Amino acid sequence: SKSCMSGTHTVKYTPSVRGSYLVDVKLPTVIEIQRVTTFAHSHSSLTGAFTLAYHGQPGADPLVSGSIDFDADMEEFKIALESIETIGSVEVSLYDCSSPDVSCSWDVTFLSLDGDVNMLVPNTVQLGGDIAEVRVEEFVKGRRPKSITGFPRTIDVSPGQTSPSWTTAYGKGLVSATAGEKS
Repeated sequence: SKSCMSGTHTVKYTPSVRGSYLVDVKLPTVIEIQRVTTFAHSHSSLTGAFTLAYHGQPGADPLVSGSIDFDADMEEFKIALESIETIGSVEVSLYDCSSPDVSCSWDVTFLSLDGDVNMLVPNTVQLGGDIAEVRVEEFVKGRRPKSITGFPRTIDVSPGQTSPSWTTAYGKGLVSATAGEKS
């Protein structure tokens, strides 16, 4: 299978001073997005509310959001989720929510958490409707910045043969120089 970790990468770097350089080429951060969807089976209507739990640290008790109404708008959903202190800032957008009493989805973008975020866990005790459910799916898997294969690596720069009469020198503060004379 292909992944963003395979393929050919061209890296151009022009050092200006002799020495050893640590060069690292990284894939960028990917921000996690989870989709939360409510629905009821058959022809009943959704009523009530639900909560979402977040397991931030292994072994720690889950933290629970404020109550989220089945027809919550983006701001209400955001406030309820951000009540979980360790989640930090999120962005919430509605997706496919023309009839919230039948089904509604919210996309949650985790702006303050890096990498792959633990899945939110729904509690539907207060949600009414014929077999009412809340599903949470990972819509975009988060990823921390990651070095590509073969990096970081150290590159040693040493000058080749030079000819004093043809070599041009560059450097901070250097305005002009003549070969064989102190500048």
